[in-house]
Amino acid sequence: MRHLICRILLIFLVFSSLYSQEIGKKKIEYATITGRVVEAKSGKPIIGANVILRGTMLGAATDIKGNFIIAQIFPSTYTVMVTAIGYKSEKKTVHLLPGEKIRLSFSLKETVILMDGIAVTASRYQQSLEDVPVSLDLVPARELNERNISSLDQALRYVPGVNALDGGQVTIRGSSGFNQGMGSRVLVLINGQPFMTGDNWSVNWYAIPTSNIKQIEVMKGSGSALYGSSAMGGVINIITKEPPEGSHIGVRTFTGFYNHSSYPQWEWTDKRHHFEGTAVDFSTHLGGISTFLSSNYRTTTGYKENDDQQIFNFMAKLGYNLTSDIRFDLLTGYGRDKGGYFIYWKDLRHPYENGSDPYGYRTRSRLKNTYVFPSISYVLNSRVYLSVKGRFNNSSTEDRLQSKFGGTPERGVPFRASTIHTRGGEIQLNTQVTSHGIMVMGGDFQSDEVESIQYGHRRVSKVSYYFQLEQKLWKKLKITLGARYDGENGEGINASGELSRKLGVNLNLPSETNLRFSLGEGFRTPAIGERFVSTFTSGLHVAPNPDLRPERSVSGEIGIRQGISKSMKLDVAIFYSKYNDLIEPQLVTGPNNTVVVRFMNVVKAQVRGLDLSQRTDWWSQLVSTRIGYTLIDSKDLSPGEYYGAPLKYRSKHMLYITNDITFHPIKLGIDFRYLSKIQRIDIYHKAYIPDIDKLVPTYVVSLRFGVSGKHSSLRFLVDNLFQYNYLTSPANMGPPRTAVLQLNVKY
Repeated sequence: MRHLICRILLIFLVFSSLYSQEIGKKKIEYATITGRVVEAKSGKPIIGANVILRGTMLGAATDIKGNFIIAQIFPSTYTVMVTAIGYKSEKKTVHLLPGEKIRLSFSLKETVILMDGIAVTASRYQQSLEDVPVSLDLVPARELNERNISSLDQALRYVPGVNALDGGQVTIRGSSGFNQGMGSRVLVLINGQPFMTGDNWSVNWYAIPTSNIKQIEVMKGSGSALYGSSAMGGVINIITKEPPEGSHIGVRTFTGFYNHSSYPQWEWTDKRHHFEGTAVDFSTHLGGISTFLSSNYRTTTGYKENDDQQIFNFMAKLGYNLTSDIRFDLLTGYGRDKGGYFIYWKDLRHPYENGSDPYGYRTRSRLKNTYVFPSISYVLNSRVYLSVKGRFNNSSTEDRLQSKFGGTPERGVPFRASTIHTRGGEIQLNTQVTSHGIMVMGGDFQSDEVESIQYGHRRVSKVSYYFQLEQKLWKKLKITLGARYDGENGEGINASGELSRKLGVNLNLPSETNLRFSLGEGFRTPAIGERFVSTFTSGLHVAPNPDLRPERSVSGEIGIRQGISKSMKLDVAIFYSKYNDLIEPQLVTGPNNTVVVRFMNVVKAQVRGLDLSQRTDWWSQLVSTRIGYTLIDSKDLSPGEYYGAPLKYRSKHMLYITNDITFHPIKLGIDFRYLSKIQRIDIYHKAYIPDIDKLVPTYVVSLRFGVSGKHSSLRFLVDNLFQYNYLTSPANMGPPRTAVLQLNVKY
């Protein structure tokens, strides 16, 4: 594969260079497209609709009157695609002659289901989902509001192939099991910038306000050829909103409670457990500066012992056009999370009581995160786009012991604490090398510095270079080739370098048939925490291992996206991944014949399976249905007694069903989640966690009811309607039935 991709890349480079030279000799008369986008029913303009020329970097957004303009277009044949949240997409094919100017009109019909969309994650520029050579799902802002999502990891629970575990850990297609927040194999981005902690390579979900989110893009399969380490299992890109025209303010407030547990003997207190929160967002334009401010505050008593939380976060997004071609954007935010720290239960007879702390004590945690992401984008001309981004991310964690019988944790000495400083930046150049060919190239650097009780003082630096070529052939076939080199060095570790390559093929056929194929390499460098951790947990010493090697993988998929009718679409993908040197905690013999826990490269594995998703509008959109099913067949290929056994902490079957029934202004929603019982657990965890081998499948039914007006909405939600007792992670009981009342007001 390595030599094949390198040869094809060389051919593409020579072809692109010759083509560019030929274009440079000619004076091109560019074409222009103008137009307007309106609602089909009312004829009112749609503000902020995305208009793109498929297969190119060119596009525009509609203004306050619904108008758009796309200039400096190569003479050729294009498909113009228009998308907007809450509307069905529309396409028109145009043939542009040199110097021609045409005007188009689009009338979009409303829909409650996202049938098509535009994403940036797969290739680092805007694309229609039909042009993406990998499986990619979108979670729109509407779903966050309708489900009363207060933490973004919760929004991923209904994405096919994704499992969001307790504690903020997210896994895609069985790429990882349960790792207690250490060393994620899924990379999380905000507007294309990594948003991972520098010590454990985990995600501070608490620092992201949900009211500032436009959509979440979930790319499945290895993304290392574009995004580097930790993308070997997939990429989650959180896209923030752009301020609309004018000034707007919105308030969302909610209150809810947990039902009593199913059995009286499980109750650990007589108090009623509850939660509440408020989110405020404001957008305006002042002196040419577009501004979007959002803030959230939420608190919960928790339904488990020592599981209370108080979370506050704030985010500001500012934008300013320095010239007609240069734009400056700034995204900055702050998050704080303080409360209890519940890892696992006492035992099955006391599932809501904390078993992870010493007797008579409980762990109280404080987490803080401040981040600043500046960026400058420069449109050199219609064919060349340059962006320069910076990232400054500071976070801290602190755990103290507090007596269950009173006392303030502030007076105690922290037994676990870390301060993490991440500095990084990226430069990216997108070039339209042919009328339907795009080249993306860039470089990235990052420095992580950690001062920690359990890790010591550590500093790790990374630098990377990436390159990708896309070329459309015969109007229907698109080939994507890419590669990325990542180098890492730091104090106390061996310098390493990784080269990741990828190949993608996308074929658009008549009758709304889209075929795709992708093959890519992935890797993950060990987190600082995995290499250098030295602490005690439940009486076991966790020892460092600075000689850990990077994990590696090869992943591929074949998929089809089929339009069954105007209101029904089906997506089916068969995927396969092979992993080497996976890092997992192991019980080993330490000094003086003691038993210690150490992270080690021990696992070779394969994961194969099927991903199926179906979206349908019934009866003129009165009823909308989404079904997502994932089959995961995982095998441990490491020599030894577990050869051929399923990988740890994976469910073989996942089924998500969502139904929405709409009678304006009333909307009813019913959600169902099923995960089959975990097939295998870790003997390391079994050594100190009581009853961790007591496992059950997950069956959760949720109900949503809402009434919407012009400026307000009222919703009532019930989660776990039938009070089913399930696990959100090993030895961690899921919440009982919850009821929530939510009020939204916008002006």
